[in-house]
Amino acid sequence: MNGRKAKQIRAHVDTVSVAWIRGLLSEEEAAKVNKDNYKASLPKKPYVYLKQAVRLNAFHPRWVAKKIKKILKRDPSTDIQSITVGDIDETK
Repeated sequence: MNGRKAKQIRAHVDTVSVAWIRGLLSEEEAAKVNKDNYKASLPKKPYVYLKQAVRLNAFHPRWVAKKIKKILKRDPSTDIQSITVGDIDETK
C-alpha cells in the first residue's frame, strides 16, 4: 500500500470513529466528543477472546482501518473521504 494512502486511511479512522460514537450518544453528550477525546470512550484493550481465538475489538481504530482497507480493495476507485460508518457496518 502506498504510504500516502495509508496516512489518509489513518486520518480518516478518527473521523469515522467520532461519527460512530456520536451516533450512540444523546445529542448533548455527542456534542462533547471530538477527534481529541474520542479514544477515552473506546475499550482499553484492543483485543477480545472469542471462540478460543484472539480478535480485534469492534470499532477499535485498527479494526476501522482494516475495514476501510477492505472496502478500498473491493473497489479501488472509492474515495477514502467518502467512506462512512454505514459502509463499514456493511463490510463482511
